[in-house]
Amino acid sequence: MIEGKIRVVYAFNYQEAINELRRTYEVDLIALAIVMPDQEYVLKWKYISGNLNDLYQRITLRSGKGIAGQVFKTGKSLILENVHDEISINELYEYPILQFEQIKSCVSIPLFKHHRVKAVLMFASRKPNGISEDFYQQVIYDLGDSFGPLFIRELLAN
Repeated sequence: MIEGKIRVVYAFNYQEAINELRRTYEVDLIALAIVMPDQEYVLKWKYISGNLNDLYQRITLRSGKGIAGQVFKTGKSLILENVHDEISINELYEYPILQFEQIKSCVSIPLFKHHRVKAVLMFASRKPNGISEDFYQQVIYDLGDSFGPLFIRELLAN
């Protein structure tokens, strides 16, 4: 006889989840960058829906670099309502996902596990001002506390 509770763990299907989010929010692209298990400060775009090409697979980001790297480093969401107003043309090369996917506005949200950022979820539009602060607030409200096994929360300043 087994005493106690048996815990059933189901694998979360990230690809299916972001496909559904893209349909629900009617955005051009949703991507999920994951911290590489063998390299603690390196992220790669692993799951994507609505992409124009497969160039995202080449992107490797370090903490503080690119959209996902900045969100990873700060633990805070990043909203770019109009990429061309907020990032100079001379700095755009530092954000390859924006170039490869022709993104004009986006919001990137940190996802946590064990009090550390483990992934970055990005919603993007190929139109300027296609993503806004109101859009971000609605997504946070709708998703609640988690995205699969990862948690959505901002790091609190000391």
